[in-house]
Amino acid sequence: MKQALFNFRLFRRSDATQNLVIFTLAFGITVIVTRFFLFLTDYPTIGGDVLHIAHVLWGGLAMGAALLLAGIYAGKDLAKLVSLIGGFGWGLFVDEIGKFLTVNNDYFFRPAAALIYIFMLACVLIIGIYSRRPKIDAETLVHQIFEDFQEILKGDLDRKEKSRLMYKLRLFQRKYETSVFLPVVNKIASFSEAFEPNKKELNVIDRVQTVGIRLSERALNSRKFEIAILALYIARTLPCVPAIVILTMLIPSVTLANSYLLIILGSAISVISVVGLIGVGRILSGNVQKGLRLIIFCEFINLGVINTLTFYFAQFITGFVTLVDTIILWQLYQRFKNSDIDE
Repeated sequence: MKQALFNFRLFRRSDATQNLVIFTLAFGITVIVTRFFLFLTDYPTIGGDVLHIAHVLWGGLAMGAALLLAGIYAGKDLAKLVSLIGGFGWGLFVDEIGKFLTVNNDYFFRPAAALIYIFMLACVLIIGIYSRRPKIDAETLVHQIFEDFQEILKGDLDRKEKSRLMYKLRLFQRKYETSVFLPVVNKIASFSEAFEPNKKELNVIDRVQTVGIRLSERALNSRKFEIAILALYIARTLPCVPAIVILTMLIPSVTLANSYLLIILGSAISVISVVGLIGVGRILSGNVQKGLRLIIFCEFINLGVINTLTFYFAQFITGFVTLVDTIILWQLYQRFKNSDIDE
């Protein structure tokens, strides 16, 4: 009988979404900080006249270290650290994509910034996919229970973690009464029930996450902040309405291919800006949900399509605009989901 080289199943981690967010943030921040630092220091080189120790090497070392840590050690805190180091390494690696794609190793290859942004969008898309609550089978649920149970083995289980673990144990006992894993789950449930949770110190990643959630919740409940976000959107959008005129004026100074791109880009920015301002008008006239729906649609187009093309011409300005768009979209989307919206 022929045996497979690898015989394994993929079990989804219970903290998969959190780890993906850490990886994506580390990736994005690394690229932004690296490019900004190199710009401020006039793109220095390390290694002298003969060698050039590019930062892609440090990225490779970081990703290698992350893989080694993931292969050697276990634990949820370690998974966060691996995601952080891996995201940092991936950011340094992808930042030099222009050199990989060009014969003359051109770091300033214009499409590079747009390609990096596409990688970022892909990460965000993966987060969106894994943020959905999946249907979990018995084997996956047992795997997640064992993951959470490791915190007890470390003596590091707090009240929230115990609550999540007990929920999963009760869920398994209720749904999978005939499973071969039930006797093991029952023993873990008895042991976990008797375990006294402790007050553990939050690590740096957990602290940042807790502060971010609190600020977001506070902002969501603040009428002044909601007005400020709307004002920020107007300030970001209003100057973009005449984009077709402004970008068309640049056509004589660019190539023919770029001139077509400028016309398409200018037209798209102008149209989306007008539609977004119509959404603002609907909100101000009392039709909040329809107005929010329009603005959210426009911000998805901005982040997914327009900013990708704009990165080709101006990476630093577009990077700042993308950050503003992300803040606006997040807050307005949370507002849209809020059940207290008045029709």
